[in-house]
Amino acid sequence: MNSHPNLIVKRKEIENIQSRLRDAIKDGKYAVAATILLALNDAQAEFESLFQELVINSGLNNLV
Repeated sequence: MNSHPNLIVKRKEIENIQSRLRDAIKDGKYAVAATILLALNDAQAEFESLFQELVINSGLNNLV
């Protein structure tokens, strides 16, 4: 994973969103937290998609 820059960027984005979510919950801003959860879900789905693409491409390269 460390060799794939898009995954690294997306992982950092997820970590940032998680931090904002923790802060919102800690501050009792639950409506904000709900919105942040949606952003986190989207970012995690994008990460999963990038990861699957990397695995598929790696697998195809190993077959050649």
